[in-house]
Amino acid sequence: MIRKGDGGATPPPPGVMTAGLGRLRKIAIIGSAESSDHAPWYDPTWEIWSHAVTKGRCKRVDRVFEMHPAHVWREHTKPQWPTYLKWLQSCPYPLYMLETHDDIPMSRRYPRERIFGEYRGMLGGRLVFTSQTDFMMALALSEGVTHIGLFGVQYTAPIKDGERNEQLLGLHFWAGIAAGK
Repeated sequence: MIRKGDGGATPPPPGVMTAGLGRLRKIAIIGSAESSDHAPWYDPTWEIWSHAVTKGRCKRVDRVFEMHPAHVWREHTKPQWPTYLKWLQSCPYPLYMLETHDDIPMSRRYPRERIFGEYRGMLGGRLVFTSQTDFMMALALSEGVTHIGLFGVQYTAPIKDGERNEQLLGLHFWAGIAAGK
């Protein structure tokens, strides 16, 4: 039974494969902006992939990403996340990082060689990674997803040295790759 307010979960139409080769595979990429409230939290046909700093906004998660170098998240000092390292250490979900870490049991090494190998030849050697979203989109595409939804991914707030502009350009780059696939 489907209830109103359950994220719009509806069964797929007849004849649409939801498992096995050729199935639909939908990934909701969660950022920290308010539009993440509109993610398909209660629709089990969507996988939820989130940046680790959005931990408080997520109603469910399948994968978490923290793609900054270790010194960045080990020295995380923002007042709203005073226990960020402790949360990473106790994260109950697969946690994709640049490397695995003994003190973070759920850490998984991001398969960058596979991603670089798959896309470098296609793109003449140029790849753009400017944000967590770029890493998530590249992995989703490499895994053969059929749908990518962006929720709470918003690069409009000003930040030091034009970083948001670079992140927006990276998002456009990977959205173009996704559209081409």
